[in-house]
Amino acid sequence: ENEADTEEIFKRINAQVQEIQFVGGEPLLTPIHLRTLNSVPDPSNVALKINTSLESLSDAWLETIAKFKESRMFVSVEAAGPLNDYIRAGSKWETVKANIMKLKQLPNVKISITHVLSRTSVWCLPGVIEFAKQHDLELTWHRLFEPQRMHISSAPIAERQALLNIDAQDITVHPPWDQLVSYVEQLPYDPELDAEFWQYIDLQDQLQGRDFRAMLEQYAKA
Repeated sequence: ENEADTEEIFKRINAQVQEIQFVGGEPLLTPIHLRTLNSVPDPSNVALKINTSLESLSDAWLETIAKFKESRMFVSVEAAGPLNDYIRAGSKWETVKANIMKLKQLPNVKISITHVLSRTSVWCLPGVIEFAKQHDLELTWHRLFEPQRMHISSAPIAERQALLNIDAQDITVHPPWDQLVSYVEQLPYDPELDAEFWQYIDLQDQLQGRDFRAMLEQYAKA
């Protein structure tokens, strides 16, 4: 953090600012982001948007977020439950979930779950949507481009059916749900990527000391 650059940023934040958005890195772990927000003269007239993994949420951040006119939190979630911890190494689902519940207590906060559509989505997205429905959250999905082994085209057509069968009528989805369905339906199956995906999973099993296939079976029974 360069002190001169920091002060210049603060000088540019004045009474005319209408919206602040943090999209890169992990803002909730970076002191400069908190200092920037606390330098806003009148946050009650400013909209705030933050992209976050929500693996950390201090009281100082909660107090600051609560001061803004509207705070939109885009929380990255690839799975709801233990599979989250496997897919996002270092993440703890129970921590993320607890932090979502804390944010929901703030009347100015609106939460959108952000999900990258990938091979693991065929198993995990139904649970993510169910979690979002239970807690009145929106869903924002994005296409995955790299790594190719994680692309949805590595999933056999039969496995994709779990996505196509999701009832998304009671949840706000961006882009609209029918666009996701159309995208998944039209992608051809790539067996080479499928093989690469399972090779990658076998390697992750060895590194993490876990059994992904066994976790899938437990996830399906939950």
